[in-house]
Amino acid sequence: MNLQPLRVSLVGIDGSGKSSTTLKAIDLLSGSGVICKPGRDAFAQRLSDRQYCVPGISNFFERLFRRVDASRRRWLIGATRIAFIAYQRWLEPYMVRRYQPALILSTRCMIIGPAIYGDIYWPTLRRVSLRQKIASFRRFSGLPFRDLHVFLRTPAAVALERIHRRIVQTPGSEQQPREYWLHLHESEEILTKLGDRFAEALAIARTISAFDVVEVETAFRDEVAVAHAIANEIRGRLPAGERMRTCA
Repeated sequence: MNLQPLRVSLVGIDGSGKSSTTLKAIDLLSGSGVICKPGRDAFAQRLSDRQYCVPGISNFFERLFRRVDASRRRWLIGATRIAFIAYQRWLEPYMVRRYQPALILSTRCMIIGPAIYGDIYWPTLRRVSLRQKIASFRRFSGLPFRDLHVFLRTPAAVALERIHRRIVQTPGSEQQPREYWLHLHESEEILTKLGDRFAEALAIARTISAFDVVEVETAFRDEVAVAHAIANEIRGRLPAGERMRTCA
């Protein structure tokens, strides 16, 4: 009998460290069975064996996002994110069937994230309640709520400082003004509002479906400490005696 994997998503504003801490947490947990990371650069990992899944499609979306984000055209940026959600609707079940993971760990929630960020790409959505947007993206994504959402709570000023530091380390950053690399929502004012919206959205979603939420403060912890906190929360929720599965 194939058991359903534990599903976990990290949520938080840009600069909270979702991508980097997800990778570190996977390394810490990789001895507990096969772990699948959907989303960008999707892969399955057990111990040190990492197998990338449909890398051609991942690379296509990365190129598309870079080009479209540079255009600063809100509706076009939003349209690519909708296409990406539709892709995740196929990708996650495919990875579950192929790799039979013990854990799915993703850097974003395909329900809560779009419900919050949609207002930036389509301002008319602000007239729709957050509850309605969560319900709509749940239907559109075709994915269940995660069993655990880890909310990386990060002050906007700290997150923005990290974003600027990341831009400086980006190859070619010196050839373009810094604004070229910032997303439309990457300002301290907007990031502050987004952080509040994540807390609100998680509270609303929990009235729709039962799941756990854990908050991890990241302002005074480095990525390694945050990754250990995440791994400890997940490790305690994995079924006891989970059999180690090999990558297919």
